[in-house]
Amino acid sequence: MAKKVYFNGFVYTVNEARDVASAVVIDGDRIAYVGDDTKAKAIGGADAELVDLEGKMMLPGLIDGHCHPIMAAHFLSGIVLDIDADGTLIDSMGMWRSLGRRYLHSLGIETEQRLDSVLYAMSFEQGCEYLRKHYLKKNSADDIRAGIFAMIGDFYRYEVKLKPSITGYLEHLRQRNIPMVIATVGDRELLTAALERNNIAEYFSAIFTGGELNTTKHEPEIYFACAEYLGLEPENIAVFEDALYAIRTARKAGFVVYGVRDDSNLYDTEDIKAEADYYIEEWKNEDSFDGCRQ
Repeated sequence: MAKKVYFNGFVYTVNEARDVASAVVIDGDRIAYVGDDTKAKAIGGADAELVDLEGKMMLPGLIDGHCHPIMAAHFLSGIVLDIDADGTLIDSMGMWRSLGRRYLHSLGIETEQRLDSVLYAMSFEQGCEYLRKHYLKKNSADDIRAGIFAMIGDFYRYEVKLKPSITGYLEHLRQRNIPMVIATVGDRELLTAALERNNIAEYFSAIFTGGELNTTKHEPEIYFACAEYLGLEPENIAVFEDALYAIRTARKAGFVVYGVRDDSNLYDTEDIKAEADYYIEEWKNEDSFDGCRQ
C-alpha cells in the first residue's frame, strides 16, 4: 500500500514543546513521520499519494470514547428492540425478585436462602413449576400460578409505575418511525395491563414472552424471534436490558446491547458496564442520555 503524504500545511503537533510542522506521512494505519515537506516526500517515495493542505491547519484526531444512546440507535438502522419491560420500562423488579419467596411465606412456608436468585432467571411458568417441585408438590402448577396472580394482579393493574421520563423517549423514537417490540420473561397478560394503564402499549408492535416461546434469556431464542419479526440482522438491533445474564446472552448473540440502571441490579453495575455496549444511568429526556461506549 502506497504511503500518503500531507504537505504544505500548518501541522500543530500538540506535543510538549507544541511544535509546528508542515507535513505528515501516513503508512497504512500509522503516522510514519511529522516534519518538513522535503523529508516527508522523500520518506513517502515515488509512489506516495500527495495531498496539498494549501496552508490549512492539521490537528491530531480526538477520539471521544462515549456516545449518546439515542444517537447511536439512529446509526443502527434506526431500530430499537426493547428487551425486558420490567426494570427497563416499568418499575417492578423489586417486587419480581422476591415474588416466589413472598408467596410461599404467605402460605407459612420457609424458603431456601437463594430462592430469589434461582427464580429470577426463570420465566414465570418455569418459576411456578420450580415452586411446585420443591415446595408445593401437592399443588398443580396452575394452582400456584393462580395464587401468585392473586397477589400481583392488582399491583400491575393499579399500582405499577413507569421509569421516569420513559414516555418522552418512546415518543421520540416513534416520531422517527423506529419500530419497537418487547421481549420479556414475564407474563403477557400482566405486562399488557401495565402498559395499557400507563398509556404506552401503542408504542409496541409486538410482545414476545419466554413462556410462550418455552425459553429464558439464558438462551438467545427470544432475541432471534424479535429479530425475525423485525426483519433485521442482530447487529442492526439495539437491545435494552437491565439484567446482567440477559445482557451477556444478547451480546453473545450479536445484538448491540444497552445496559439500563435499576435499583435491583446495583450490585452488578460494574459488570453490566463492562459487558454492555452502552450504559444508561437514567431516562432523562428524548435528547439527552448518559451512555458509555465500551
